[in-house]
Amino acid sequence: MKFFKIFKYLYLDFRAFLYAVQQGKKLRVTNEIANQRMEICKNCENLNQEFKIFNYKFLRCGICGCILRAKTKLTFENCPDNPPKWKSSF
Repeated sequence: MKFFKIFKYLYLDFRAFLYAVQQGKKLRVTNEIANQRMEICKNCENLNQEFKIFNYKFLRCGICGCILRAKTKLTFENCPDNPPKWKSSF
């Protein structure tokens, strides 16, 4: 069941990415906004513990499974919590 949840978020992210490219919108937020989003995520009760890939540590969202280092830097991403703790920059 978790596979379908992750697939759903990947599909929605891909659609948002295509929309951003078609509209000519920026794909990255400023470092200041990315840092604010990351701080919100680090204090969230849904934060998963860090995991390693090739000796590099990542934090993941416990709701959607996204890697937070990437998710917090993209303009079209938003917090999957209900209500969202931060919103996309579109």
